[in-house]
Amino acid sequence: MISTRLSEFDIKILVRVAKFNFRETKSASGVKLWELYKLGKKDIDCIKYSMSDAILASKICDEIGVDRNGITTNAKGVGDMSRSELAKSRVYEKKNGVSVFSEFICVKKLSGNVSINGITIETPLLSHISIKPGSIFEVKAGAILIVENLETFVNQIQNMKCAQLPTDVLVVFRGSPQFGGNAERAAKALSEEYEIPIYGFYDYDISGLIKSKEQNLDGYLLPNTDSLVDSGVVGNGADYQKQQKELFLKYSKRDSSWIEPHLDVFEKINGSLVQERICELGIELVIIRDL
Repeated sequence: MISTRLSEFDIKILVRVAKFNFRETKSASGVKLWELYKLGKKDIDCIKYSMSDAILASKICDEIGVDRNGITTNAKGVGDMSRSELAKSRVYEKKNGVSVFSEFICVKKLSGNVSINGITIETPLLSHISIKPGSIFEVKAGAILIVENLETFVNQIQNMKCAQLPTDVLVVFRGSPQFGGNAERAAKALSEEYEIPIYGFYDYDISGLIKSKEQNLDGYLLPNTDSLVDSGVVGNGADYQKQQKELFLKYSKRDSSWIEPHLDVFEKINGSLVQERICELGIELVIIRDL
């Protein structure tokens, strides 16, 4: 049963912590959850949350009957049940008033020795592992690499050329509605919790550069522009022209000088490049620390 000590807003805060939706709060509900469950780390003027707090919040949700989609139920742990598990206790698993969604991230090893929860990751070629972020309690890796596109993550990442990456790289698919949702938030939480550098590999186009800029990571994998221009590779002009509208809409009143050198490159190669083409052509990538 739902604890009478928690208000609706308290529960919303609890669910947001469980889903890695924010890192700190100054709300009275945050203080209340800290007092009741020692959820978070109390700072001078706020409560701060880490990956271990997300795991604790998930356990609290199960104990008091709140699933991570914010729906309260009388059954403990319903939010973590699959539809087959739910069907054991409910006749109409599709019409029971409970939404059942999987929250997971897709990961694989790029190189070296990478382990999760003390188990070394070994995946056959063109395969990966799906795991709930809340079930991760240890990650050992030299770096975490977020990859934007599923095709590149599944089929091409081993062909990527970047000599500047460290050994022991854990690759995380950025996510999609069909594959765990937004995995970038979970990947950044893992990076912070276990003090692992995190890099992003996105399309080399206006949209990809804007996404990279918004993520605020430790670095970004981009083509070596001098080598790219000299290679004679021709970009996708249609995509480049189309995405210039996005740049205008998002940066018409903001400083866009950071992207201008890349626009010059796009002009020189007559367009932009998606990840799939970068990997297929074996284009050399370098790590850029700041955009």
